[in-house]
Amino acid sequence: MKRPTFSIVIETANLSKAELTGLQRTLESMSQQSVPMEHANAVVIVDSGDVPDEVLQQTLNVYPWIRVLRFPSSTGYEELKMEGLNGTTGNVVVFADGDCVYDNGWLEALLVPFLDDSVSVVGGELRHPLI
Repeated sequence: MKRPTFSIVIETANLSKAELTGLQRTLESMSQQSVPMEHANAVVIVDSGDVPDEVLQQTLNVYPWIRVLRFPSSTGYEELKMEGLNGTTGNVVVFADGDCVYDNGWLEALLVPFLDDSVSVVGGELRHPLI
């Protein structure tokens, strides 16, 4: 299938040390996308100290398509996302949160509209399965 070139930025600002399994669930859902992560120009985790070094190293061992950019602990949510842009290339940058689980067709649904040259921004909604 034809698709634009893309990178993904995943921030960890919403994670606490007690919720690190959320990042693992996020990455597992990313690894099961209908568009393989290996097709991304870059998949960048931007972290401000929320994820311990040993957890990041284990994560890199399991998901070799990830690159990590570290920032000071004072770096906020929006700032992390914007800093993540520096680690990307491609026509489209997809922003994701490190505490969400994404349906298998999530990435493809975001990329397909960009095949139309008049599209410059695509958004989506998050739903909690119990709501």
